[in-house]
Amino acid sequence: MTHPVESTQEPPTPHPTGRVRWRSVAIPAEHGGWGMLFSPILLGLLVVPSVAGLFLALTVIAAFLARTPLKIIWKDRQRGRRYARTAAAIKVLGIYSLVILFGLAGALIAGGPLPLVPLFLVLPLAVVVLYFDLLSTSRRLLPELIAPVTLSAIVASMALAAGWDWPHTLALWSIPLMRSIPAVLFVRARIRLDRDRPAAVGTAILIHTLALGLSLVLVWAELIPFLAAVAFFILLVRAAFGLSPYRRESSIQRLGWSEIVLGLMTVILSAIGYWNMGL
Repeated sequence: MTHPVESTQEPPTPHPTGRVRWRSVAIPAEHGGWGMLFSPILLGLLVVPSVAGLFLALTVIAAFLARTPLKIIWKDRQRGRRYARTAAAIKVLGIYSLVILFGLAGALIAGGPLPLVPLFLVLPLAVVVLYFDLLSTSRRLLPELIAPVTLSAIVASMALAAGWDWPHTLALWSIPLMRSIPAVLFVRARIRLDRDRPAAVGTAILIHTLALGLSLVLVWAELIPFLAAVAFFILLVRAAFGLSPYRRESSIQRLGWSEIVLGLMTVILSAIGYWNMGL
C-alpha cells in the first residue's frame, strides 16, 4: 500500500505498437483502496452472510474496479485522442457495467430494495470521490476521508439484506468507519513526520480516542461486541506510539502492510465478538 486510499498514478502511456496490457486498463494501480474495500465486505460476510449480500458485494467490487477504465477513457478524451487502450478500456467498462447490473438485479431479487438504501445514501459521496479521481487529486484529505464512508456502506447493505434492524445496522456500519477514518489521518501524519514535515498528530490521536469512546458507548448499548472496542484500543495505542518520537523507522510499504493487518485484526475481533453475542 503506497497510501491510505489510493495512488494518483496516471493511466499508462499508450504503447507505440498499439498493444494493450489488459491488467493496466482493468485493475487499479493502487493498494490502499483494496483494504478499505474488502474490510467491510469481509466483515459483512462473516457477520451477516446472505445471498443478497453476495450480490451486493459483487456490485460494489465491480463499481470499484470500473473507475480504472473510466479514468483512462476520460484522460484520453481530454487529450482529444483515441488509442488502442481507449477501445480496451471501453470494453472493460462495459463488462464491469454488466456485472454491476447483474449484481443489483440479483440483490433486488434475493433481498428486495431495502438493502440498496445505504448504497444510494452514499452515492453523492461516491460521485465526489470519482470527481477527484478523474482529476488525479484523490490524495487530498477530503476524498481520502469520503472514500471509506462510501466503501463501508456495503456492510450496512449486507446487514439489511440479512434482516437486521436499523440500530444494529448503523452500529455495524460504524465499525469500518471508526477503523478507516482514523487510519487515514494516522498514515497521513506518519508519512509527514517521516519526511520531517509538520503533521496533525494531535488530530489523529484525538480521532482515535473518539473512535474508542464511541465504540465503548455502542458496547454499553449492546449494539456492538466488546472485542470491537478492544480492537479500537489497540489502534489508539498504535497511533500514540507510531506518532511519537519513539516510533521505529518504517517504509511506506511496510506501513501500508501493517495497516492492512490491523484492519484484518479489527474485522476478525469484531466478527468473533458478534458470534459470541449470537447476532
